Amino acid sequence: MPEVFDELVTILLLPLVWGKDLLASDENERVRSFVIERCSNLPARNSSNPEITHMKNRNPIAVLLLQFVTLGIYGLVWSVKTKNEMNRLGAGIPTAWLLIIPFANIYWLWVYSTGVDLVTKEKMSAAVSFLLIMLLGPIGHAIIQSEFNKISTV
Repeated sequence: MPEVFDELVTILLLPLVWGKDLLASDENERVRSFVIERCSNLPARNSSNPEITHMKNRNPIAVLLLQFVTLGIYGLVWSVKTKNEMNRLGAGIPTAWLLIIPFANIYWLWVYSTGVDLVTKEKMSAAVSFLLIMLLGPIGHAIIQSEFNKISTV
């Protein structure tokens, strides 16, 4: 794999650094086919992956305690990880960078809560999950993780 990386860096970055196309046209075609061949089996970003049909099973007590031990950082990590899992299941939650922007974080939490509603097949409503996160914080995360575990198959 390092050889592939070195070749891609050489081929893709050198023309940018020097400001001109350093490769012959036949070399460009070879590189293009090489990149297409190597990347064709990668899943598209932000697309639904039909192979993923569940949320990861996590211990709700660990979700709760790790947030206190890490002074809240694990809560952000947990939110991003579960957001990615829900997006793979079709939720459509935007980037978690919105969590650090005042007022946009409330919007993000609402959209996250609608994802919880979708993934749990309405066993936990968006309003309930939103209130759990807003009012109970880490305890709300543990309760939501418990719901994720109920629908988890692994």
